[in-house]
Amino acid sequence: MIEELCDLFWKHRDRGSTRPVVAGYGHQFFPEEIVAACGLDAVNLLVGGSEAWQTRGLDYLTPTSCVFSRQMIGFLEAARDDKPDLPPIKAMVHTNFCSGDWHSMEAVRRYFGMEVLPLPIPYKATARSLKLLAGTLRGVASKLAAIAGGQVDAERLFKTIERARQLQNAIAKYAKLSIAGIQKLQDFYEIALAPWEQRVTIANGLVEKREHSMPKEKPSSLNIVLTGSPVLLGDKFSSMLEAIDMPVRFYDFHFADQQGLKRIPAGPGDLVALKKHVDFSDPFQVLAAHYLEIAAPERMVQGIVDHLDERIRAIVDYARFLPDGQGINGVIAHVLKFCDVYGTDRTPFKSRMQDTNGIPVLDIERDYSASSAGQISARIEAFKEMLVTQKKHGDKLE
Repeated sequence: MIEELCDLFWKHRDRGSTRPVVAGYGHQFFPEEIVAACGLDAVNLLVGGSEAWQTRGLDYLTPTSCVFSRQMIGFLEAARDDKPDLPPIKAMVHTNFCSGDWHSMEAVRRYFGMEVLPLPIPYKATARSLKLLAGTLRGVASKLAAIAGGQVDAERLFKTIERARQLQNAIAKYAKLSIAGIQKLQDFYEIALAPWEQRVTIANGLVEKREHSMPKEKPSSLNIVLTGSPVLLGDKFSSMLEAIDMPVRFYDFHFADQQGLKRIPAGPGDLVALKKHVDFSDPFQVLAAHYLEIAAPERMVQGIVDHLDERIRAIVDYARFLPDGQGINGVIAHVLKFCDVYGTDRTPFKSRMQDTNGIPVLDIERDYSASSAGQISARIEAFKEMLVTQKKHGDKLE
């Protein structure tokens, strides 16, 4: 698994580069735009699926801690002991996207000798939380600039934000291609693990490459959305889906198709709760508004905007990337055990998706152990058979 990470890390990098690496924990609150604006190498650690690392993490965190956070501690231990072909991580940005990320921060600081930059993010989108988060982001930017030996440059940050919007446009083009399954996920890994300044070019290159290699006939497969806990590099869950001929059409993850829907706001019209409060001449307020209102409604508490309705609306909205006459046939809600973000609303998410939108949902809870793979595979196969039958006969979900 580390070898896969190393291969993608170096695929588009110069081995002679001396830029310090600043890493994140593989979720959407890693402030890549700020890291890049400071001239540092932003690496979101999109690696997961290791039962061995999950077990090693138990030496540092409790058994009821988030599976992914335990696994990440195991990864850091393996990286320290096995010395893979990766540069050292100069600093790690830790947020409270989930409790596991936040709780593991002290273990990273104490046992792995890394500089840890805390990034606490409020749970409600209000004028007060916007101001608080913008100030926190400025503080993190100052620490990152010190690592780089420079200063925070607002103009350069605006340029990286614009670059992020260009990447989001490229991902939206990619999402419209009739590509599904592991190949698509591997493309997203390649883009996300590339140097920041090359990602738009790489994404546009992959769009062009896949356009020329797509089959001419109209695909007949189901349009499945995989949502919830991200399936990361090294996780065999995607291979399981492929093995039973149920390739995912849309990966509702922050580094994947989701980027084509959730854009960094460019003006008040892109916001609801914060539209009257954001100073769009301040890049830190723009990013703060994005984190609070757009990036991850699933971990926010109720406010002006219903966070669960926003998550469901975004999933249904993937239909915009499909040809006329096609829609979303089913949703697989993938939840890692003890995940307080995606585990909390499992029941209402399923009922609202099915009752309001008529889209069947298969709810899967798992960890990274192999023992439950057979049972999960059987459930997915049964779900697929139901969807195929419904599509064939034009049935509606009762």
